[in-house]
Amino acid sequence: MKNCLFAFPLMVLFLSLVSCVDTKEEPIYYEVMATLIDSEDLPSFQTDNGYTLQCDTKLSASIDSFKTGNRFYLRYSFGDTTNHVAKTYPIKLSKIWYVSVKNFVTVEKDSVDKYGNQPLEFIYSIGIGENYLNATFNTFTAMSYNDGFELVRMKKDEPTYPQDTPPTIYFQLRHNVASISTYSFNTRIASFDLSSLAAEYPLVNKININLKFMIYPYATPDSVTFTYEPNTLSTEVSLSQKRNLRSDMKLSASEIYSKSGF
Repeated sequence: MKNCLFAFPLMVLFLSLVSCVDTKEEPIYYEVMATLIDSEDLPSFQTDNGYTLQCDTKLSASIDSFKTGNRFYLRYSFGDTTNHVAKTYPIKLSKIWYVSVKNFVTVEKDSVDKYGNQPLEFIYSIGIGENYLNATFNTFTAMSYNDGFELVRMKKDEPTYPQDTPPTIYFQLRHNVASISTYSFNTRIASFDLSSLAAEYPLVNKININLKFMIYPYATPDSVTFTYEPNTLSTEVSLSQKRNLRSDMKLSASEIYSKSGF
């Protein structure tokens, strides 16, 4: 009986300590492609659908790529949004990757296709945002010294005298190498600039984009179609929900910076 009486206050003490344990849930993290619009004080990024994300801490601007106008892929959670300005949200930056911006290349109707076309390992997401085609995908390790990827416009697939309104432009996302090893892969993040299409077709408000890509081990290419409306909101879609970028993901086509790296 004495043992029971002694155990009771210990149990009460234990329960009181458990009740004091912080049960606060982990923040929800989001990932988005955005352009740096202000690198001073509290950096601000503009997403492709017109929202401004403002960091809650100052980041060093000593890194060469951290310049206004450059593209970044952000992982963040929201800060206190109670009294936020319209379309502007405070964020807590968890991870940031510099994103390479590339122009697409063109294979003319009477030209030889010189670009490699090795299959991709996986596509996380791909879509249109403002004047960019944004892509996050995996490529297998190249067996050659040169290792690159290209968005290739295939003019041979387009009509000689396009009568369609809107016109349809045919692209292929290529891993531009001669050979690969399927035992390892790298994650790529890129924005391809489509603004030259708007200059080529100044009288249309919409341009259809047909995009093909090869996914290992299939021999038949997959394709997806987007509508590109110059200077409009993002139409980015995710092709798969089963994978997210890990915080330790190896990015061979992008520079990696963590919050502690600034």
